[in-house]
Amino acid sequence: MLAAVSYEGEQRFRLEEVPLPEIGDGDVLVRVEGAAINYATLLRWRRFTHFFRLPGVLGIHAAGTVAAVGRHAFGVEVGERVHVDPTLSCGRCAECIADRRVSCREGVVVIASHPGPTASEGALRRYAQYSWGSLAQYWRVPADALNRVPDHIPFTVAAGLGLLGVSYHSLSSARLPLDATVVLTGATGGSGAAAVLAATTFGVRRLIAVGRSARRLEALRTLAPDIVEPLALEELPADWADGGGLTRAIRDTTGGQGADALLDFLPAGHTITTQALFGLASGSAAVMYGGDGSENLSFDYAHAMPVSQYRLLGERGHSRRDMLEILAHLQARRLDPTPLLTHRYPLTAINDAVDLLERHQAGADITKWLVTIEPHQTL
Repeated sequence: MLAAVSYEGEQRFRLEEVPLPEIGDGDVLVRVEGAAINYATLLRWRRFTHFFRLPGVLGIHAAGTVAAVGRHAFGVEVGERVHVDPTLSCGRCAECIADRRVSCREGVVVIASHPGPTASEGALRRYAQYSWGSLAQYWRVPADALNRVPDHIPFTVAAGLGLLGVSYHSLSSARLPLDATVVLTGATGGSGAAAVLAATTFGVRRLIAVGRSARRLEALRTLAPDIVEPLALEELPADWADGGGLTRAIRDTTGGQGADALLDFLPAGHTITTQALFGLASGSAAVMYGGDGSENLSFDYAHAMPVSQYRLLGERGHSRRDMLEILAHLQARRLDPTPLLTHRYPLTAINDAVDLLERHQAGADITKWLVTIEPHQTL
């Protein structure tokens, strides 16, 4: 099969013919029809090589059809349309039973991503089994990692259901009141765009979308024009970063009341996150998904915690329940994720996708939400 293989110290994928994966008794082989790729994958490959067994195949998000089934992979049939949930855990501990797999005490393993040097033996064992990822024509995964995809959802879109999962979980964790006002930072990225769509299923009345580019925020607004209110940093006073301009803008927009929740998806930009935090009403939740390790967040602890009683929630991933609820919304056509797909490339052009991600990360004014690789398509 054809795969995009990553090598340590390199900046581009190599296209190589590799053996078809052999499945175990509890595994399935998925014919990958769509594999999502984002800048976080490139960042880990280039800066944190301990996350991977290189050379290898990266990628943790995909959808396709079941091509083969192991002897003990019950309840799965060849030909089924599936999305792969990349989160692996022990399935036995109290955290797993409570559907908090990302807090599994044996250590959560994301397929194709090393769990780290302090991981448990169980986590390392599962990583050894499933260390190759989705950027290939076929993917070996555990049978219990599959979710069935409704027939009307294209594979290129289903590959990005993980984006919706993260956003949906963040909104659920915030415990929003009725007709909530939510501040969204990092709004113009893929997770931000997914959060806009997910917000429509939670009855959010106002979504204050914070971003640098007014043009990209207007593109975001098309996803849910009735609730999205763009707040472009480039339109604030020039001294907003030093003078608390973003906090004032949020409070002015909410009539001085402050917002009911903050969803933070910024990879970097502690000034934006801190000022957005203090634009919240007392007792509100701040759900923190952002941060790439390049900056530390500092804020007035007394103001945020004892005085304003903010609930700071560090989150990652999503639960099984989150994904089942999303799939129910999709099946009932209450949620349409197809507008998230902005770019698609055949596997043979994967390095063109890398160029796009790099230009977007460098600040190019590109609307980029979901980027999907199609392994069985050609130029």
